[in-house]
Amino acid sequence: LITDYCFLIDDKFRTDKVNTKDCLTKFLRGGIIKKMLESLGYTCDVAEEGYEGYEKARSKKYDIIIMDLFMPEMDGFESARKMLEYDASNLIVAFTADSMPDTRKKAELSGIKEFITKPVKSEDLKRIFTKYFNK
Repeated sequence: LITDYCFLIDDKFRTDKVNTKDCLTKFLRGGIIKKMLESLGYTCDVAEEGYEGYEKARSKKYDIIIMDLFMPEMDGFESARKMLEYDASNLIVAFTADSMPDTRKKAELSGIKEFITKPVKSEDLKRIFTKYFNK
């Protein structure tokens, strides 16, 4: 899922027998991350903000959630906490222009496992997928 924010990548990605890599996406500023994921072989849908991302994470199990930290309605910190309260196995990756140590610490305290600084590069996404999924 991407919420402008937040990406959830489908649970089917975890299995070695699945050739397609799915990810949920609907909206993203300029569609840059969506295009990066598509260039890596993923299809995407997006949530427009943190609460919508949280709702989508409750309705379906995803391998990975990539979300901005600063969003309308519900920020990424609160959205991550709620997602993890619902399912502690969620893997959440933050992407943000704010790389200050306090922001990173707050993200970690919210349960966010990885931190990508904007502008996001496809190498950043590849690194995360390789680390967690050996893909």
